[in-house]
Amino acid sequence: MYVVKLISVFKVYVRPILEYCSVVSVWNPCFLNVNTKESVQRKFTKRLPGMKTFSYHQRLVKFGLESLELRPLRADLLFTYKLVVGIINLKLSDFFSLLILTELAAATDTNYT
Repeated sequence: MYVVKLISVFKVYVRPILEYCSVVSVWNPCFLNVNTKESVQRKFTKRLPGMKTFSYHQRLVKFGLESLELRPLRADLLFTYKLVVGIINLKLSDFFSLLILTELAAATDTNYT
């Protein structure tokens, strides 16, 4: 029970600081220090009672945590999905330019038919 509360505290107070600005811009400064950020979670999970002998991946699975390296990617994919489907009230053309397959074929001199 004590460990579950610590994991909850980590998720509520620490992880948001580490993930700040993850879906703000195309250039994401959060990726620059991913090893440093990941080391915070790695050290935290290793210091929990009985976890010193487990690998980092095993600790993540045991506590239901995700890698801090993959969480921003998941957030970006979720944001893109919401943008494409229309859940978010923004213009898709502000973020992406669509290229028709025939235009792509002409640009690369490759015949896809």
